[in-house]
Amino acid sequence: EESVRDASVDAFARMRRGDVSGALKALTGPLRGVGPATASALLAAVHDGGAVPFMGDDALNAALGLRTYTPQQQKQLMRALGDKATQLRREEAAAAAPASAAGKAGGDDDSVGGGAG
Repeated sequence: EESVRDASVDAFARMRRGDVSGALKALTGPLRGVGPATASALLAAVHDGGAVPFMGDDALNAALGLRTYTPQQQKQLMRALGDKATQLRREEAAAAAPASAAGKAGGDDDSVGGGAG
């Protein structure tokens, strides 16, 4: 019980400093039976912002195509999902830009309730 508390306190402190890798190690090192997947589940549930994705079967299959449940694969998963998030943000911004520019250029008020009545 004390080892679980100590490892958790250490991991959460590392997360506050932005040390995701250290936080995962703080949980997987001293705690018997806690591997990268379990540690990622705990950190994903406790910390906002998506810094640590849950290392589940579906995420691993979709992002990497294989499952080995190692610290190295956790890093690869984090990198792959971060890259995908960046790609989706860029695509969203690109899709929104023409619509935004067209609305400003046209001067039309297409909003609900706007315009003459």
